[in-house]
Parts: sequence; C-alpha cells; structure tokens
Amino acid sequence: MLQPEPLPCRYALGLRLRQELRICSVALRRINQAKARQRKMKAMTGNRDWQKARRARTRLLIEYGGLVVKAGLAELLEDDRATLLGGFYSLCDQLKGLDGNPPETVKLRWRRRGLRAFDEDAGAGGAEKTGDRKGSEPG
Repeated sequence: MLQPEPLPCRYALGLRLRQELRICSVALRRINQAKARQRKMKAMTGNRDWQKARRARTRLLIEYGGLVVKAGLAELLEDDRATLLGGFYSLCDQLKGLDGNPPETVKLRWRRRGLRAFDEDAGAGGAEKTGDRKGSEPG
C-alpha cells in the first residue's frame, strides 16, 4: 500500500515561499526598470523634436537679422527698432497691394534685387551663405 507523501514542515514551506517571493520581486523590479526606460526614451524623443523645432526657429530669426544688417538698415536707422518695424509694416502693405502695385510685381522686383546682392557678395569672395535660391528665374 502506498503511503501518502508527508506534508512539508512549516520551515520548508516558508523557505519555498521566500524563494518564490524573491523570484517574483526580481521580475517585478526588471519590469519596472523596463517601463522606466521606455518612459525616459519617449520623453527624450519628445524633447528632441521640440529642441529641433526651437533651434530651427532660432536659426531662421538669426538669418533674418543678418539680412537686416546686410542690407544696411541697422546702420541707416541707427538701431531705431520702432522705425525698422514701421518699415516692415510698409513692406507688408506693399505685398498686400495697398500701394497700387500688384504684389507679384513687387515680390519679383525685390527677389531680383536680392539675388543680385547675393551674387555680388559671392563674386566679391564672400564666404557667407548666399541664401535661398529656390524658384529663381533664369536671366
């Protein structure tokens, strides 16, 4: 006749439970670490996108400021920002056609003048970036 297996004593049962608890605790800690890494990577990616957009905007603003200096407006107006802003508003009015000239004609005239200025700088050995030349007309 088969005898039933003896029940483990309390001490052995406690050891087994502690071992399993340790195993589960280690697994839980690893899962939490993996989740934390995921959250950190997601946050870093979001920051990178935001930082890239901010850097691009900053670069654009610096380039616009460089164009103001290159045109000589800063010196001519003796750094009077209110006058400079008023001039920019007048340019906007011209582009809206409020002065009677078609906006396309105004833009074309300004673009040609700007391209000539960039070409003169490039011909004079200027090491500066010559600006955006997309859509330039031949001749």
